[in-house]
Amino acid sequence: MELRHLQHFVALAQEMHFSRAAERVSIVQSALSTSIAMLEEELGVRLFHRTTRQVRLTPSGEAFYEKAILTLSAARDARRSVASVRDLQSGSLVVGTVQTLPAFLDLPAILAAFHMAYPGIQVRLRQGNKLDMPAQLLAGELDLAITSMMDCPRRLQMRVLGDEPMVLVCAAGHEMARHKRIGVEALSHLDFVDFQPGWGTRPIIDSHWKDLPERRVVFEVSDLDTMLDLVRRGLGVAIVPRRNATEADGALAAVELIGAPIRWGMVLMHRKEEDAAVSAFLNLPGLEPATARAT
Repeated sequence: MELRHLQHFVALAQEMHFSRAAERVSIVQSALSTSIAMLEEELGVRLFHRTTRQVRLTPSGEAFYEKAILTLSAARDARRSVASVRDLQSGSLVVGTVQTLPAFLDLPAILAAFHMAYPGIQVRLRQGNKLDMPAQLLAGELDLAITSMMDCPRRLQMRVLGDEPMVLVCAAGHEMARHKRIGVEALSHLDFVDFQPGWGTRPIIDSHWKDLPERRVVFEVSDLDTMLDLVRRGLGVAIVPRRNATEADGALAAVELIGAPIRWGMVLMHRKEEDAAVSAFLNLPGLEPATARAT
């Protein structure tokens, strides 16, 4: 049974005349007769009494008419709902993000711009562990994820928002501050401040360190501000993206890391079969690919 069969049936039930009903649904009379006959055969009942002068509903036809009207109405509502989501008049968008974002990525401003442009879309923000986000995207729990660089599963797409080297940062009076550059193999004796395992840039650094002597991570934090404050007070050193090491008050010193580079990247991930809301979000200012931002 198809919706067109119901449309044909309702037209005939209301017109009670094959020629007028056929004209109303823009088909020839023979096609309407065939459509009604197919519907009756599928239902196993006669829906109309037909004579040479009159067409009228049978008791079965009267019962079916009420349900057909409801079904066609529901179908119209469904089309309107889909069109509304397609046209960004309604729907939802769930954005996942790590707790610490770089200064160039003003997520509150981006979310505000999206809300202003598409007020009918309900936007929700979830902060969490970057390692959980690919699975949450694939499960449909998230529509987008903004996180530090990581491997991208085949069913997801990834846009690089930032890509730069990481540097050693220490207090201005620290023994390391006198160096302009240093190899990571010379750092294992130092006390480190870093994110909790799995958070922020910690997986990048741990992966780079797997073949080196173990680091002494004496402070594990969940945000960049606390990390830099601990470093500023001389309680340890940290490895951070170069842009985070810039301090106008001179309280911190940045030392270039030589040898195999440790690079930081910020990415935006989403499912390949993106919907209209995701596509609109991707086109917002402030989310340009790193290459476009650099030009």
